[in-house]
Amino acid sequence: MRNLDNVPAIERIEPPCWWIGMITPLQLMIHGEGIGSYTLESVKDEISVKKVHTADSPNYLFADIEISPVAQPGVYEFVLKNSDGQTVKFEYELLSRVENSATRSSYDSSDVIYLLMPDRFASSGQEKNIPDDIIEPENREDPLGRHGGDLQGIIDHLDYFNDLGITTLWITPFQLDNEEKASYHGYACSDYYMTDPRYGDNQLYRELVAQAHKRGLKVIMDVVLNHCGYNHWWMEDLPFKEWVHIRQKDITSTYRLVSIIDPNVSKEDLERTIDGWFDKNMPDIGLEHPFVLQYFIQLYVWWME
Repeated sequence: MRNLDNVPAIERIEPPCWWIGMITPLQLMIHGEGIGSYTLESVKDEISVKKVHTADSPNYLFADIEISPVAQPGVYEFVLKNSDGQTVKFEYELLSRVENSATRSSYDSSDVIYLLMPDRFASSGQEKNIPDDIIEPENREDPLGRHGGDLQGIIDHLDYFNDLGITTLWITPFQLDNEEKASYHGYACSDYYMTDPRYGDNQLYRELVAQAHKRGLKVIMDVVLNHCGYNHWWMEDLPFKEWVHIRQKDITSTYRLVSIIDPNVSKEDLERTIDGWFDKNMPDIGLEHPFVLQYFIQLYVWWME
């Protein structure tokens, strides 16, 4: 929607924040009606706009951002301008990194990993503030429905994992999955930067990781690069037509991964394996597109950081 001055309203900026001292390059995805006709400038020299890219949709801008080595944590202002001289200002925050963030260790063959699904593990019993646009309600009578587990329920039982001798938790996707039914698994993501409100919020996820670390537990985030959910917000307005394999929407994958290395595979079998949708409500992501690939790289760098 446009505001009263007939200039675009910025609906989303992703990633929603970033950090100083990062190696991963930053490319902002800015979404808003008609935003593609604007240019972008930074107000301060410590952060600059190297290049702006338009998309197939007129409602996106992709901006390559360069952060100076002398930049300090803080809020930085940007200005969008169009050919008529109209401007839109927005602020973007750069944070300081956690000490030794770049040297964090990972899991290895010595770890004992416990795989859990938040909806099915434990409920805290706390009342949840569920927005009206969340489609599937809790229904413990439905074997494929939401059963009410949440992140606080995991926190409440962290000592249980210590008692079992577990060293690492592998938590299935906790980001928003807003499909109409059977979405308890979390693998049909509707918003990659948002914790599903049925589980809690982003701050509660940070608390879960912090509490796990206090008990010597590592946390693995389940990364889904193959597909999103059909109700992901961008499905109503794809940035690029190749953002997902939209032409394959009526064709599901064969799941025959051997076809990828089979020298005698038919073109049809190979394309269906690679480009076919995981399910009819799980659009296949076009990772071969450079903007899509960069989006997902920095998405999970953002979550780790």
